[in-house]
Amino acid sequence: HPKINMPRKPTERTPAEQLKIKTKTCQRMQKEVSAYESEVLLNTSKLSTMISSSSDPYDIKAFRAVLAESEMMVPDSKGRLGKVVEDLRVFVETQGGVEGVKESEWW
Repeated sequence: HPKINMPRKPTERTPAEQLKIKTKTCQRMQKEVSAYESEVLLNTSKLSTMISSSSDPYDIKAFRAVLAESEMMVPDSKGRLGKVVEDLRVFVETQGGVEGVKESEWW
């Protein structure tokens, strides 16, 4: 018999579970921002080294593209971090009084 793929119902989460998910999302996004910022610093340093050691011009050009991509990801990830932090702030304001939320370890 062929399987019929039925749409899944969204899982109902308690407010305490939602708080945990939103908090962990913020933590994960903060790590992502930090990782991209570190990557930019590292790649800037590597590019400087490549230039000062007269590396192949093609390699320098290719690495500049890598650096540019890293630099573009910083504001993008900061924007996404801002959105999830705002989502958490609104959740805390609106759900902070719901039973179980303030008692959660994530409060």
